[in-house]
Amino acid sequence: MGAVKVGIVVPYSWSFWGGVVEHAELQADALRRLGCEVKTIMGNDPPGQFTRVLHPRHGRHGMPPPDVIPIGRSVIVPANGTLPNIILSPRSVFRIKQALARERFDVVHLHEPMTPTPCIATLAMCTAPMVATFHASGDLGWMKVGKWAWGFLAERLDHRIAVSERARESAARWLPGDYEIVPNGVLIPAQADASGRQNRIVFAGRHEASSASSRRRSSRANCSRRRRSSRPRSAARASGSSSSGRWRARRPSSPQRSRDTAT
Repeated sequence: MGAVKVGIVVPYSWSFWGGVVEHAELQADALRRLGCEVKTIMGNDPPGQFTRVLHPRHGRHGMPPPDVIPIGRSVIVPANGTLPNIILSPRSVFRIKQALARERFDVVHLHEPMTPTPCIATLAMCTAPMVATFHASGDLGWMKVGKWAWGFLAERLDHRIAVSERARESAARWLPGDYEIVPNGVLIPAQADASGRQNRIVFAGRHEASSASSRRRSSRANCSRRRRSSRPRSAARASGSSSSGRWRARRPSSPQRSRDTAT
């Protein structure tokens, strides 16, 4: 039996870095280390004046790696308090259909599965088992239209994952069902020198309120106690509000396993 062939579908552009894009790329790396063959279907905005008009911020506008199947340009669509780069071109639907027919994936993993057009088209046309990860939390007001227009396609999912309890609550409000919570993680280097540290902590996160503020207060108190006992220079700094469960460091159980997403 050959390697399991996994398709990862991302509704955003490879050209612009973001949390979901990073998650999908690291997931693909983890699956390859497990022996899977992985291809990622997502958008791409090649360099040029047209891209500069559509996207004022800089991105990585070179050619995507061979394991990425580009399906079209993206546009900025305000959603849930952010400005994601989403692929809305009707032409992308035909490219997705061609990719699914050509690659014949054994399993397909969709990120933000209710986002058009890549994920919606995949849900409608894919015949392989499908897993989905729900990342967003909040009101998800755009789902008022999405649930009515294509929410029924969520019934085609074989397994649902949420990256946090808040993400699960947000998704289940519109799409009731069973969700497995698999938190995001952070990369842990294979080797790290723990000496010479100054007990400095930085919290960098999103704008939504969460329990992160209480964790920051606890961290400050712990640093203060350590400073009094061992006299290191300690500091705790906050930047934004890190969403609950969003970033959690995990120690891999073996060198072969990465931090999170072999799902």
